[in-house]
Amino acid sequence: MILPAIILSICFLILTALEAAYLPIARRKGWTTAHNVREDGHPVTVVGAGFIFYVAMILWSFSASIFYNVDAPGSYFLLGLTMLAATSFADDVMGLKVWVRLAVQLIAVLFLCFEFPVFTTDFWLVLLFIFCVIGFINAYNFMDGINGMTGSYSIVALCSFLCINNFMGMHFTSGTYIIYALMGAVIFTFCNFRRRAIAFAGDVGSISMGYIVAVLLAQFILYVGDASPIVLVAVYTTDTLATVIRRLIEGENIFTGHRKHIYEQLHFNRRVSQLKISSIYSLLQLCISCGYLMTLRISPETSRFYTLAVYSLLVLLYICMLIPLSRKRAE
Repeated sequence: MILPAIILSICFLILTALEAAYLPIARRKGWTTAHNVREDGHPVTVVGAGFIFYVAMILWSFSASIFYNVDAPGSYFLLGLTMLAATSFADDVMGLKVWVRLAVQLIAVLFLCFEFPVFTTDFWLVLLFIFCVIGFINAYNFMDGINGMTGSYSIVALCSFLCINNFMGMHFTSGTYIIYALMGAVIFTFCNFRRRAIAFAGDVGSISMGYIVAVLLAQFILYVGDASPIVLVAVYTTDTLATVIRRLIEGENIFTGHRKHIYEQLHFNRRVSQLKISSIYSLLQLCISCGYLMTLRISPETSRFYTLAVYSLLVLLYICMLIPLSRKRAE
């Protein structure tokens, strides 16, 4: 027990040092929001600090096989994550075409098919898997629009998976995988969960974390044998899917920028504090996840019913909040 604790402490210090070292380098290189100043009055801020999520996974890949006597993570997963991180970081600092980003995402998700061969048993499963994962990692990116959101929400999601895996005895993945991702999330949140953030995650952070969480979801879905685990990211997926559907109905291009997510309208239309919104989203997800953990102890049927009920209530809540927010915008 002492050796793993020492290893984790050393890795945490390494990640903290790398994040601290990145900030002055990014300022000197001009990797900031200077070319895209936020309209909410936030000062020019470093972008790309979410690279720490990728580095955390690299550290895990070494420590897992060397110190923890477990199989090293799949090379396909790491290759896909590396492609996503590199492309997303390039997009943060210089900008890339949408089709380039989507092409890389497609290749990265195809690599995951080798990690989860069960999804290649039927062609329609391959298509469904690719569509869902690409949609999910982009949803994670879409929701990274205000201070504190990505960090706090990721901590809640990762802690939920850690609780299920390590404390409820459902060993569907390596516990160290979750812990290392959690360390990266905690370090980044220290820089971002502020009224005036020190740094933003950038696409490299939100896309990488979305990929990491997507792997956990896929692993746990295979473990339980149904899709009920998607409730562990219900708040993100509901806001994103409902907003995309709304924009399609209104005839908008879903690949262009907008402010139609509920969290965006709460901040820009109602002037609700960014940290308050991030806290509400994370706490709501925490309550939902705790409820799911309790249903897991009862029966699979109960957890499936719980997931359906939660999404139904969230959609209803979305509609109820959308009406007054839209009126406020019209005024």
